[in-house]
Parts: sequence; C-alpha cells; structure tokens
Amino acid sequence: MVLVPTVSLLCTLIYFYFAQFAIKCEPNTQKTHIGGALLVFGGSFLLQITLGMLYYGHGTDMNCFSAWSDMVYTGGFYNFYRSEAFTDYPPGYMYVLYVLGFLRSIFGNSSLILKLPAICCNIVLGITAYVLSKRHFSEKSALVLGGFLAFSPVLILNSALWGQVDSVYTLLLVLCILLVYNKKLIPSYFIFALAIFMKPQALIYTPVLLFAIWENVIRKFDIRKFIIHFISGIVAIALIILLSVPFGIEETIKQYIATLSSYNHATVNAFNLYGALGLNWHDLNTLLSLAGYGFIITLVGFLVYLYVRGERNWFFIAGILAFGVYMLSVKMHERYAFPAVVFFLFAFIKKPQKQSLLMFILTSFSQLVNTAWVLFVYERDINYYARSPFIIIFSIVNLLILGIMIFVSLKDKEYKPQEEKEYFTRRFKSRSLPSISKKDIVLISILTVGYGVLSFVNLGSLSAPETYIDVAKEKVTIDFPNTQYVQKIAVYPSCNDINETRTLTLSYALENGENETRVLTDVSVFAWNYIDFNKEITSLSFSSDYERLMLMEAAVFSQDGIIPVSSDNNLFDEQHLVPMRKTYKNSTYFDEIYHARTGYEFLHGFNVYEWTHPPLGKVFISLGIKLFGMNTFGWRFIGNLFGILMVPVMYIFSKKLFRKSHLAFFTTLIFTFDFMHFVQTRIATIDVYVTFFIMLMYLFMYRFYQSSIYDKPLSKIALPLVLTGISFGLGTASKWTAIYACCGIALIFFIKMYQMYDEYYYLRELPFKTKIIKICLLCVGVFIIAPVIIYALSYIPYLSTENTQGIRTIIDNQRDIFIYHSRTVLDSEHPFASQWYKWPVMYRPIWYYSGQVTETIKEGISAFGNPAVWWLGIPALLYNVYLAFAKGDRKAMYLVIGYFACLLPWVPVERTTYIYHYFPCVPFVCLMIGHSFEKLYYKNPKVEKRAFAAYGIIVIGLFVFFYPILSGAPINEDYVHRALEWFDTWIFI
Repeated sequence: MVLVPTVSLLCTLIYFYFAQFAIKCEPNTQKTHIGGALLVFGGSFLLQITLGMLYYGHGTDMNCFSAWSDMVYTGGFYNFYRSEAFTDYPPGYMYVLYVLGFLRSIFGNSSLILKLPAICCNIVLGITAYVLSKRHFSEKSALVLGGFLAFSPVLILNSALWGQVDSVYTLLLVLCILLVYNKKLIPSYFIFALAIFMKPQALIYTPVLLFAIWENVIRKFDIRKFIIHFISGIVAIALIILLSVPFGIEETIKQYIATLSSYNHATVNAFNLYGALGLNWHDLNTLLSLAGYGFIITLVGFLVYLYVRGERNWFFIAGILAFGVYMLSVKMHERYAFPAVVFFLFAFIKKPQKQSLLMFILTSFSQLVNTAWVLFVYERDINYYARSPFIIIFSIVNLLILGIMIFVSLKDKEYKPQEEKEYFTRRFKSRSLPSISKKDIVLISILTVGYGVLSFVNLGSLSAPETYIDVAKEKVTIDFPNTQYVQKIAVYPSCNDINETRTLTLSYALENGENETRVLTDVSVFAWNYIDFNKEITSLSFSSDYERLMLMEAAVFSQDGIIPVSSDNNLFDEQHLVPMRKTYKNSTYFDEIYHARTGYEFLHGFNVYEWTHPPLGKVFISLGIKLFGMNTFGWRFIGNLFGILMVPVMYIFSKKLFRKSHLAFFTTLIFTFDFMHFVQTRIATIDVYVTFFIMLMYLFMYRFYQSSIYDKPLSKIALPLVLTGISFGLGTASKWTAIYACCGIALIFFIKMYQMYDEYYYLRELPFKTKIIKICLLCVGVFIIAPVIIYALSYIPYLSTENTQGIRTIIDNQRDIFIYHSRTVLDSEHPFASQWYKWPVMYRPIWYYSGQVTETIKEGISAFGNPAVWWLGIPALLYNVYLAFAKGDRKAMYLVIGYFACLLPWVPVERTTYIYHYFPCVPFVCLMIGHSFEKLYYKNPKVEKRAFAAYGIIVIGLFVFFYPILSGAPINEDYVHRALEWFDTWIFI
C-alpha cells in the first residue's frame, strides 16, 4: 500500500523537474521537430500498447466491456438494452464497442483491442497539447508539455492498465472548450452533446458552456443570434436522440435514468470529503443528498464569482469544476477527477500562469494515488473498510489541494480601468424605498378587510363538546327500557395517547340475550365518527382496551333521530351539539387531526402527538383554542388571521419593489385571490406560518439589499438584518422549510457583500473593512444565535407535558425529526401525491375534504392554485430569469432567488410530496407577474393599468367560479365534473 503514494510522489517530482522547461514562455520561431514529436508520441504509443498487453486491467470493467462488445456486435443495437445483462453505459460508447466487437471477431478476444480507443485518445490529447503549445512556447517546451499528457501516469494507468475510457469523453470535452475559445459555439453544442451521449458525467461541465453562451450570446443580446443558437442547441439534442433510435429511445432514456441513479452511495472509492468522513460506500440519505447539491450550488456560485471578476480561462474553470465536484458531491467514483488533470494543463497552455501548472501537478498526484490504490490495492484487499487511515489521510490531502486551488484562483486580481470609478461612485449610494402613503393605507384596508370578511365566512363552528370521559378507565353502559333499533352511533373522541392506534370497543346485548362486540380502530379525534349499526339491542357499552381513550360526546340514532339517553356521566351531556352528519364545520379534516390535536395537548399538558415538525406552528393553533375553545373556529382562527395578515405584507413588499401604488394593489390582489392562499390558511396546519415568516424574511432583507454601508449608519443597516433573522427564527420554529428559504437569503447577502466589495475595490477611500466585520458579527448573532434562542423557546410547551425529560426531550425531538424526514419514505402511491415539477402546472390538486349533502349535492375542499396566477407565473418566471441574467435586473434576481430557494430543495426529496409544499413559492410567483407587467408596460402607464385591471378581473372571476370547491360550500356534483374538473387528474368531489 505504501508503494502507491511513493510512486505517485516520484512521478510528481519528475513533473516538477520538467516543468522548468515548460514555463519558459517565448515565441516559437523554430520549425516543427518531426523527429522529436515522433519520438515522444510514438514512444508513448508503444509504451501504452506494451502495458496494455502485459496487464489485463480492472477485472470488473474489462469483463463488462468484453461482454458488451460481443453483445452489441452479435445481437445488434436494438437488443442491447433489452437483454437481461447488466449495462450502465449510455449508447455513445456502444457504437465504439460495436467496432471493437468486429475487430475481436477477426483478431481474437484480446484485452488490448478494448483499450485501443482510450490509448489513441491519450496520444491525440498529447499531440493537441503540443500543437497548441507551439503558439506560446519554444519547440522544446512544447514537446515537454505534449509529453506531460503522452507519458502522464494518470492517463496511462486509466487506459493502458485499467482499461477505462475516460480519455475518450475527455477528448470530446477538450475539443468542445477549444471551440468555445475560438467563439465557435454552435459546433461546440454538438461536441458537448456527443460527450454526454458518451458518458453522462459530461453534464458536470454544463456551467462552462453556459458561461460561454452568456459571454458570446446573451451579454450583448441579439434576438436573431439568440434564436440561431437556441435552434442549434435543439438540433444538437435531436442528434443524440437520432443516434439513440437504433437502441430504442425509450430504452435509452431508461438507461440514462438507471446510470444516473446507480451507485446510491455517499462516495465510491473516491478520496474526497466523504472519504475523509469515513463514508466510503455509505448508503445515500436525504441529508447527504442535500449536502451534495448544496456544495455543487456553492461551487457553481464560486465559479460565477470568478467569471464576474474577469476569469475567461475556460479550461481553468473546467478544471476547478471537475475537481470540485469530485471532492464535494455525492456518488463520485475514484476516476471522476480525471478530466481535471487534462484541463489544468490546457489551461496553462492557453494562459501560461504558474497556478495552472501547479494545479496540473497536484491533481495528477491526487488522481494517481486514488486510481492506483483502487486498481492495485482495493481489488485485492479483502480487509478493506471505509475508515481505513489510508483513505482518510489522502482524502484530507485532496481537501488541502482543493483549498490551494481556491486560493490560487483568487490571486492576482488586476485593477480595472480608472474610468469605471464613475460608475461605482453612482452605484454605491443607497436606494430610498417608497413610504406607505394615505392612498396605500386605504388600498391595503380595502383588500385586507374585504378578504378578512370573506375568509371568516363559514370558517368553522364556535360550538363543540367540551366535557369528556376516559372510557379506557370507566366503561359507560346504556340500558334501554325496551328493545331499541339503533341505526347508527356517533362518537366524538378527544386525545388518547401519543400512539397512533385508536381503538373503541362497542359491546351490546341483542334481543335474544346474546352479547356481541365491535372493535373500531383509528377513529378520528376531534371529529364526528358515524358508525352504521342497524341492530335491535337492549344495552350498549363504550370501552377501550387501550391505555387512554377520551370520548367528549356520543349519540345513538334511530330512524327518527337521536335517541334520548339518561346518563349521569359526561358522555351524553351535550346532545344538542350532535350534528346529523360530519362536515368540515364540526370536525377536523386532513392534517388537522394532527396539528389541532397537538395544540390542544399543549394547553392540557398531554403527551405531544405531532412531533415531526417544530412546535411553534402548533403553539399558534393553541392560542386560537385558548381564545375560542376546542372547536373548528378556534383551531383555525390564528391560521386564518395569519392568512389575512399576508395581504398587507404582500402590499408593502410590492410597494417597496415597484414603487407604484396601483401595481402594488393589483399584485396583492392576485395573491389575495389565489386559491392556495385561501384554502391553505383556512385549515389548521402549519404551512401558513412558515410561508408568512418567509414573506417577512424577504421583505426585510430587501430593505438591506437596497442599502449601502457607505452612506448610512450601521444602526439603520442592522435593523433590517435583525428583523430578517427574527423572522427566520420564527419560521424555522414553525417548519424546517424556512431553512431552505434562508439559503436564498444567505445567497442574497453574499451577493450584496460582493457588490459592496466591488464598490470598495474601485473607490478605495470607502470605509469598508471595519463595517463589514461588524455586519458579519451581527449576522452571526441574528442568523445563528437569535434563531437558536427562538427555536429553543418554542419548546416551552413541551416542558409541561406528561413525560417530559427537559432539555433531553428537545434534543431527542431534533434527532427524531431529522430521521423521520431524511429516512422515512411515505406512501408513494398516495392518490393525491405529486412531485415538485408538477406543482406549477397544477397536475394534481390535493383533495382535503368531501361531504355528502344529498344524492346530487356534495361538499369539497381542494388545494391548488388559481390557473390565471400559476400558469401565467411560468412564463413570468422565465421572463424574470431572463431579466436577471441577461439584463442584470436586480429586482428579478431577488425574486428568482427567493422562488428557487423555496422550490429547489424539494428536488432531491424522495418521500411523498404534495402540491401544498409549493405554497411558499406563491408570493414570489405573484411578485414576478407584477414585475413582468412593470417591465413590459413601463413606457405606457395607462396601458399597464388597463392590462392589470383586466387580468385582476380574470383572477377574481376564476376565484368566484371555483369558490364552492375551495370553501366547502354545497354544490351540484354534475356541475363540478362538467365545469370545474378540467383534467382527469383534477378530482374535487
């Protein structure tokens, strides 16, 4: 094992020795030295051929390539993916293997034939490096640089010894980036498409192509040029689809999905961050997936920063991307940093800077150690384990290399021209935000009061049973004076215990003297449960074998109505409150059975039933119960109040953004009459609270975003940050999804810090360092310490419950919440589940409640969006993305970040999700629609007002049209099916 790093270090020292020739940059006036080139590249080819014959290669990979070449040649393309054999490569390389299968049928099953494509690509990479080097280096230096690849131990080990094909797709990526350098983007699209067709890992380098597109197509926008490039991109995609036809397009898609989802582990033999943590071959979970995605986003953000500050060495950016993804992302294999080695050498050739050469040498050492260990040690080491000191030590070494890479990429920033100072002098001043005028107060009042009245109509009943009896401890028996026909029985259970099983035993005596029992399981709490009975009995008993089952009221029905029961207990003392049927007005529905119940438990010190989310949202629910009692109005009151308060918050946010009262009014109007806003705030769940605090977070942060540290005292800058941090703490204490939204806040903060640094950079006299240090210290307090305190205080109700263990209860709950959401896979077949990408188009609304009034009249409550808002929100989102990145529109950038911060974290989530998880995105959808109207009609205010007025009428009209299935109002079933259920997946009754 010691031999691997020793040989690797020796090879690295040899690189250092020859590097002294390569760094001598001088014009090449010499003629091409054919003999030297033949000696270098011919010698490399002979060496690799020899090694390829002497060493079989990596057993598993070589056996796969051998079998696949025979399969595709003898069985044909069509049958390849339809066979029972294991295949984890897309069709691109199968075309190469078809040729190799043909050669093997002629020359025999030599393993060398399988290695030839990669060996040839190694030579082509070396020759390409040599040819490009001749533009900046002497003939001798160019040969040394070409020889760095031709005799690279990394390339030779990967292809000639191992038998892998990373050189093949790396060559395609090199050609793609060279075309980008020459501003030939259209051919580069096709080469990049072929690279992806060859290996899906090529997708990692998409940001490089996007930077080039931004630089050459979007930055100086020309619609004709954009259309040409857009069509070219589509044609490039069509090319790989066409090449997939022989294999079957459907089978190819399945293969890509299988390839990308295979090896579901934190890392697979890669000496990276997860290797340093001892997680090699550790099963992937939600936390690790989120960490991997988060690191990739951060890495891309860092590359954006390098690009903004002037980095145009595309190979250097690609090298950082290759090594950074390998080090920080999950599901990485030991060879995934292979292209970084090649990219850094080409980066040095294109722009001779020592840091590029240094990174070429360090990444060569890193890859050589990793791949040599896997090939020569791991395959034969039966005592392998993830926490091997060798893996951990060299993973840490690679982390240090990554740190060096980041450091050297930030060095040597050059000053921009002096004339740009005037621009920054104008930019560093704070932008004053408009105040709320008397006119605004009137408009806010109209919307808030109007919506408030509408939202409280039929919200729920103020009456519900209040007394209870524990039938688990005290059996209740009714003796009828005569034989009584019982048509149905109604019970209204209260809390039982933290266990989800709820059993009620009905015992009764028949007319013939026989006794029977019926056991009812999972009866809903704080809801009327009606049990069809249809028996003639002489007595009836209520009991439970469970630890605790509290019934607040019960009723016995005959055909004529409620049968009077004389009893001295609390089970039949509120008969006037018994309804004829269960409705949303007298019972819990959907997740209210969890959240409303937990609010009640907080007030009475019972064990907490709903523990999968932090407690603050349920504490808010308990406040309504404290005010109005444990009834439907009481447990929905505070949530509905928060929904009403969202209206003025949205108006103020819109006014700060758009500076126009009429635009703020109409933006708030479409949010007010969005279906999701109405439905989701009238149900006693916790999503309303987290959404409300997310809105406050972004409202307060916008105030900071528009400020400058150079013309305002720190106290005025600090207040918006403090309010943002408090809102974040309250949101997180309600539901952890606030943490996702705060990632967007963090990104906005760092963008702002970068802008401030840029201003300081050009105007050195500005007081930057002291203020930045104070702001960063303040952020530690308001975004870490304060939220932790708020979060901890939200657990005070836990401390008064029956089985509390103090602080230990709080700590254990965090662990339990994390395990539940990261490892629990809920019912993926739930009829109203929908994935994140289906939410904006409203593919599957969620059906909360259904009630039967008559045979043709029903009640229903469903949560989804106003079609005029959500569907227009899709082009509005695309337009705002365009404004943000093509036009540098700060408002659009702010809104786009907020939207994606709430949406993107749901992408890797494997558990069941529903459309109501999209609720935090809805405010940003409305604001992006408002901003789109503002940009499209900014030159004609009259047209703008008319367009928004017409649009507002459509939004309100649709709200009225769908109101019955949003509010639970009785409606004809046939009308719902014909007029409201526009698609097969829309089920409302």
